[in-house]
Amino acid sequence: MSLRLHCSEGVVALANALKQNYELRVLKLEGDSFESDSVKAIAEMLSENWKLQDLSLRLHCSEGVVALANALKQNCDLRVLKLEGDSFESDSVKAIAEMLSGNLWLEDLSLRLHCSEGVVALANALKQNCDLRVLKLEGDSFESDSVKAIAEMLSENWTLQDLSLRLHCSEGVVALANALKQNYTLRVLKLQLRESFDSDSVKAIAEMLSQNTTLQELSLKLHCS
Repeated sequence: MSLRLHCSEGVVALANALKQNYELRVLKLEGDSFESDSVKAIAEMLSENWKLQDLSLRLHCSEGVVALANALKQNCDLRVLKLEGDSFESDSVKAIAEMLSGNLWLEDLSLRLHCSEGVVALANALKQNCDLRVLKLEGDSFESDSVKAIAEMLSENWTLQDLSLRLHCSEGVVALANALKQNYTLRVLKLQLRESFDSDSVKAIAEMLSQNTTLQELSLKLHCS
């Protein structure tokens, strides 16, 4: 089921109905004005619905994300989670990170963030998560510390197979490439930068490719010669 809403009215009723629905596997909701009560209602549904496997939410507020993350600590069926928000706060991302340290069933996570706060906590949680296979992160303001934290995670996480990063600076790419020299599980890497890759970054990626024997798919969106 895919719904694009422009008001939050009715989302609570929809969430309540899904508590008793045992057939729906995929739910995609977009809304320009999701309120915290709406997201909390979806979170409550997830604590009772054990059949939904794929959930996509496009939110324009961070309120309720903490409740959503808490619900997913106990949900054993959701496999795919995609969250997009214009105003994710650090507390929201940290709550998702905490969820990942306890959720053993989520396999595919996509987050579109507009702040770098919390990404370090997210990367730290993934050091101990042995089930996530696909991670897609997009951000307008990823800082070098965030990318370096992800690089450090890759040197310790041996289950992640597909990583997509949409960055807005080349800082940290060298650390990322160095980590992948020792990573033997990642199969797909997609990197996109808004600004230009510097020569050191491209050289580090090239050097990584000469040593990494497990990467099968590499996608780079370059803006340099």
